[in-house]
Amino acid sequence: MSRQVRYRGVREPREAGPGQVWVEETETGMPGEGVTVRGLDPRFDLRRHSPDGFSWSYSGSGPAQLALALLADALDDDEIADALHQEFKREFVCHWHDRWQVDRLTLRLWAAGRWAQRQREEAAAAAALDAAGTDGSWRDSPEEEASRYAES
Repeated sequence: MSRQVRYRGVREPREAGPGQVWVEETETGMPGEGVTVRGLDPRFDLRRHSPDGFSWSYSGSGPAQLALALLADALDDDEIADALHQEFKREFVCHWHDRWQVDRLTLRLWAAGRWAQRQREEAAAAAALDAAGTDGSWRDSPEEEASRYAES
């Protein structure tokens, strides 16, 4: 059996307030197909950005809550969801219109790419800090240090 998960959101055009967001889980294969629909958990246990619920189409607390909830549900990893949700909000959620949908695979692929990029950037920054002296200056190579001490 194969399982596909799709997230959907809808709100009335030009109407202020939170929109409706749900999760559709579809099982395909023998002996048949079944669809389960559930509301998306806002994950207030991780962060409480918006007391009013989910929203989108702008960069604010409602879109931040939606981004966090989507990533937490799709990734099954609260730490990564929390670390990436603001970027996801800025890149996607704040651009969505009255009706939208996204599948779990898309969310996972985006998060895997972004997380890998972050890990590379953090490793490069750590290497740069390691190469820096305690006074903020760059250290010489071991050969340069040896020759400097040999000259004195």
